[in-house]
Amino acid sequence: MTIVEAVIIALLLLSTVYVFISNAKNKKNLKAEMLRTESLTSEKQAVQQKLEKLETYFAVLSVAPAPFENTSQVSLSHAAKERLTSGEYKIQIICNDKNISNCRERLR
Repeated sequence: MTIVEAVIIALLLLSTVYVFISNAKNKKNLKAEMLRTESLTSEKQAVQQKLEKLETYFAVLSVAPAPFENTSQVSLSHAAKERLTSGEYKIQIICNDKNISNCRERLR
């Protein structure tokens, strides 16, 4: 065997060892990546479950009445014959014999 052949065989052996070591590192990286993927998948499922719960909650909230189509401004005035005493007063807003809103005012 000549020196050139020995060098070629040595290089081939070194490259084989390098490929083997690289493959081992790649396997470790692949396993770590698979663990990360499993972790992300479980986190994704947890987030999806929370979102599903929120969607049902928001569906309940979305039943709010539509904005007023016909609005008008009403000005109320009170000509008091005597001064109102301090306390809390409740004002009811009634439309077509239906109570549509309440307001509370506290006088000092």
